[in-house]
Amino acid sequence: MIKIELELNDLTFAQARTQASIQQITVEKLFANILEQQVSSLPAHSGSMGLFADDPDMMDHVMEMVRVERETPLTEVTEIE
Repeated sequence: MIKIELELNDLTFAQARTQASIQQITVEKLFANILEQQVSSLPAHSGSMGLFADDPDMMDHVMEMVRVERETPLTEVTEIE
């Protein structure tokens, strides 16, 4: 187990203490629960979008290219006999 130290303003600590009391848990357990909920609610990276998770500028570029391509009308396709 890792020990961490937090600095909270008085109001935030009072709110945490009150919420912990309502749930009948310690303040430490309250913060642990909050962190677990936050981590479990994060979306998983999926497919090709996950490839760009660390490079949002590249993703913006790719999306712009898609947008431009969609605005360009398709050329007529002739049937091959």
